[in-house]
Amino acid sequence: MIKIVVDDAGQKLKTATLRAVPQAFNRNVTQWASETVRYIKKELKSGRYFARAPKELDQRLGMVINRVGPTRAEIVIGTGGFIGKKEVVYAEIQERGGWIFPRNCKFLAFPKPGTGTKGSPRNYPKEEIGWRFIFTKNVKLPATHWFSWPILERTADLDRKMSADGVWATAQQLAYKRTPAQGGGT
Repeated sequence: MIKIVVDDAGQKLKTATLRAVPQAFNRNVTQWASETVRYIKKELKSGRYFARAPKELDQRLGMVINRVGPTRAEIVIGTGGFIGKKEVVYAEIQERGGWIFPRNCKFLAFPKPGTGTKGSPRNYPKEEIGWRFIFTKNVKLPATHWFSWPILERTADLDRKMSADGVWATAQQLAYKRTPAQGGGT
């Protein structure tokens, strides 16, 4: 007598992997987006872009993922209402650079270096204002790319995670945990 035993564990694992692909896709998208937001916040504090990072950028930076049809997702990262947070009005000019003009007064006022001056000219007696502040009608702010460069640095990771092999690898991990024949759960 010859006894031959066959099992369908491999087929079940492949089927479970195939079923896990949508969840793996979502997991990879969410993981990349949240890691990228954390990376941008870390870069903000690193001193690479700002001597002292504006805390509003750190506090209001976030992300939203929108499904666009059955096979696509849209990742939105930013500081504005489109992600459900209050807009940081100067975020774009900090990123791209450009000219700044006074809105409610005739001049922009900047503390002179080395004077220990902080705040607004309104906080000081008139006789001190001249030696504490520099006044100008406009100033050109250079682009910092505080937002676009960290995202650019992370795009290779997004390409890797969202490739067919990247999503399949995550789906296999999920399937392996679920398939009883391979020692995982139910």
